[in-house]
Amino acid sequence: MTMKPLRPITLDDLRGQPGLSRAASDALVAQQPRTVMQALVMHGVGRKTTRRLLALGLLTDPEGVQTRPMTLEELRATRREAEASKVKLSGGRDRSGPPDQQIRCANCGQSTPGYEIVSYGSMESGYRQVCNRCLNAEMAKTLGLEGFEHVKFEPVGLPDCTGELHEFHFRTNLFGARVAIDAFELRDGDPTGYQFQIIGDPEDDLLVLFGQLMQKMRRGLATKHLVDGQHGLQIADDMIVRGKIECDLDHDGRVPMLIIDGREITWDELGRMLMTYEGWQFKLVVADKSEEL
Repeated sequence: MTMKPLRPITLDDLRGQPGLSRAASDALVAQQPRTVMQALVMHGVGRKTTRRLLALGLLTDPEGVQTRPMTLEELRATRREAEASKVKLSGGRDRSGPPDQQIRCANCGQSTPGYEIVSYGSMESGYRQVCNRCLNAEMAKTLGLEGFEHVKFEPVGLPDCTGELHEFHFRTNLFGARVAIDAFELRDGDPTGYQFQIIGDPEDDLLVLFGQLMQKMRRGLATKHLVDGQHGLQIADDMIVRGKIECDLDHDGRVPMLIIDGREITWDELGRMLMTYEGWQFKLVVADKSEEL
């Protein structure tokens, strides 16, 4: 008999897990797999992550796939399921769809931008595409947060230190006993460019939390880490580079794509800039995107 997990998987359980993207973390929290096999079916989830969740008692392994190689049939089935259920939760949809796609929420029926849609459910009962507002309402009801009220924040334009204006959109996500507000630019309908996040208590005033996020955004926009030099982009004089790690799809996800100063920088481009400092030392610090470096 398959035992149920002791409690739901939360983002805190996944924080700092090597190789696990935020999209895959969001998928685990939203879909709540109960077995290792169900988790491995999900796009971006590997055995290191399932080993951690097993150790926490949040998954079971009735098929024994954590401690043995998958059979060819299991591997093929896993790949078919992964392709069928591949949903980029950070963008709300598979990138193969139209960039301005509006998706009708299966719960409230409202047409919603793809980046605000989450595939929610389980393998047993199936999945529904629901908007963030409806998902937050269901989460609040499950967690007994009677006072939680979803707030939709309108887009805001903020200038960076060069005077260039950036339009930010916002998304509110309730997860476990925490709430996150994300700020991001849109290109072709997908979140990209400058991205910021703040996490707080869902019982606090979300408008106050939003104000704190705005202050964080202004601080982030006040610095340029890269400058245009005689030989192309170079690291700025303070020799500190901050950014966000994403996936370079041109290399099948084997190397990162970096978002620095709101622009995509390939691993090779950063390497070329670093060669200016051949023989020097460096320090690499990795932190959750809600933290401020």
